[in-house]
Amino acid sequence: MGLVAGPLLAGLLVQGFGYEGGFVGMALISLTVFLLVWYGLSRRAEIPAAGAARLSSSSPLPPDPSR
Repeated sequence: MGLVAGPLLAGLLVQGFGYEGGFVGMALISLTVFLLVWYGLSRRAEIPAAGAARLSSSSPLPPDPSR
């Protein structure tokens, strides 16, 4: 599906806005997707660090009596 959507969208943009307008449109779409992925990956990188600290402080196992 993704292999077909890109060229189809590019063709529709070129047909509707001309070559230069289609090129600019695809560039803006690519920039938007890039920024969304960048933001999503940076948010995901923050989540495990906070979760790991929380998990290490509250263990589901009972305390070890030998310590």
